[in-house]
Amino acid sequence: MNKADFACITDIQRFSVHDGPGIRTLVFFKGCPLRCSWCQNPETNNSFPEVMITENNCIGCMGCMDVCRQKAIRNAENGLLYDRSACTMCKECLEFCPSKARSITGEIKSFEEVVKIVLSDIVFYKNTGGGITVSGGEPTMQAEFVARLLRVVKENEIHTAMETCGYCEAERFLKAIEYCDMLLFDIKQTDTEIHKRFTNVGTELIMSNLKAAYDRKKDIIIRIPLIPDVNSDDENLKKTAEIAKTYNAREIHVLPFHQAGQSKWNSLDKKYDFESWSLPDPELIGHAKDILTESGVIVNVGGYGEYSSHGK
Repeated sequence: MNKADFACITDIQRFSVHDGPGIRTLVFFKGCPLRCSWCQNPETNNSFPEVMITENNCIGCMGCMDVCRQKAIRNAENGLLYDRSACTMCKECLEFCPSKARSITGEIKSFEEVVKIVLSDIVFYKNTGGGITVSGGEPTMQAEFVARLLRVVKENEIHTAMETCGYCEAERFLKAIEYCDMLLFDIKQTDTEIHKRFTNVGTELIMSNLKAAYDRKKDIIIRIPLIPDVNSDDENLKKTAEIAKTYNAREIHVLPFHQAGQSKWNSLDKKYDFESWSLPDPELIGHAKDILTESGVIVNVGGYGEYSSHGK
């Protein structure tokens, strides 16, 4: 299967007013090279479709076990046990489930299918200065498809943006961003060892790619997920501010940590280590904003942004 012809997509959201200027279509690609301990979208970690199970919806009818030809679902002492390694994604259990306790996250879509959806709202993009934002997961994981998609979008004179963690082999990263106007670039932690502890990767490649984007004169928005005891200390915030200033960032977006993604971890049978992690209080958020503002860059809490400079 040609990597430029098909991609695993978790969602396509039309008529969005976030993640870039104007009215936008957001394309969420499945797959991410990081394993952030606090991830709010763990369903985007793997680059293939997966079954999600909402236990609260299950009525215990055992029908899914009966229809599973691979015997991936079996009865256990504490309820039904699902063997993901045995599952072939035949979807028979989903079609049978009367309470919709089982669903699939991720769908293989063709290039033509995605382009048709994206270009269907071209009038709204042009009337509002909007466009398309590729997100994830991490869109550079499917760089060939993303590069082809953004090229077609730019040929139609539509604004393009990408939300990225920046962790990608340099050649593939440059390929993915070639036709990208704006990068919403995550800086989760400036210390490479701390970054590695919470995400499984260091910062060296990320910072190298940020410089490459700057050298190619891309509009850059720095994003920081504000997490107590992970990246909320003054030293890290000051270094983040310096990075934003060095690379001429248009804005800094502060995204306060929340627990909205916890149920997704459970639905994927994954252990969530941040279950009892404290949330940033208003005082901490305000303090972080004050430090970041010292850079001279516009700081926005919540990530909505003004995007006033996107047409530079």
